[in-house]
Amino acid sequence: MAFEEIVVTTPLKRKVKVQMKNLGDDVWDTSLFYANQVRRVGKFKGKDFAIDAATKKAVEIADAPPSTGAVICGNDDPACKKPITCTHKAPRPRASKKKPS
Repeated sequence: MAFEEIVVTTPLKRKVKVQMKNLGDDVWDTSLFYANQVRRVGKFKGKDFAIDAATKKAVEIADAPPSTGAVICGNDDPACKKPITCTHKAPRPRASKKKPS
């Protein structure tokens, strides 16, 4: 099995490393390395398809807007003052405190 590594530059000038493993018969298993995380893209027939898919996924991951942790509220949520535009933080689940029997 042969490995190939390329670096893809996104439109916002972020560099994402793409590792492609040749599984045989021109089938490529593709993974992305960005921000100290590995993300699998998938298996593709044909090297060009694998590179295109990895490029699209790299743009989605590297150029995504930062997450704010906000949630979109529905009309029946009493914690929201304005439906659909509310950005209150979602409540964190609390650890259960079980008393020993």
